[in-house]
Amino acid sequence: MTVTAISVDRLLALLLGLRYRQVATLKRTFAIVITFWVVSTALTLMCLWNLSISFWSSVVFLLLCLVTSIISYTKMFFTLRRHQVQLQEQSQQPNQTSPLNIARYKKAVSSAIWLQVSNTGSLLFAPRYSDSFFY
Repeated sequence: MTVTAISVDRLLALLLGLRYRQVATLKRTFAIVITFWVVSTALTLMCLWNLSISFWSSVVFLLLCLVTSIISYTKMFFTLRRHQVQLQEQSQQPNQTSPLNIARYKKAVSSAIWLQVSNTGSLLFAPRYSDSFFY
């Protein structure tokens, strides 16, 4: 959930630019954090009610977070690529650096994508090996 929130936050910062501060207010941030706590608590308490429903709702929620992160990072990648092409077309000198360090931002986005993939891989393979800890 946290990685998904970070990816959506970065996407908003990239797409909104200077309007980001007006959209991402402290009140909205608190509302999102409280929503995360409520959802996490509900998924945890569901284990007491029915383990099967808890498992499948957790899987659905995990997939929803994963798809949201993938869409966010993909949109960031294509937006950065488009900005880079626009800056190259506008610049008259080939070695002129832009005020926005796009290469560094693209590297941060690709690192976050690899982190997301490795976290997802570890979560997908963890249930196979976690049974040995409980039995």
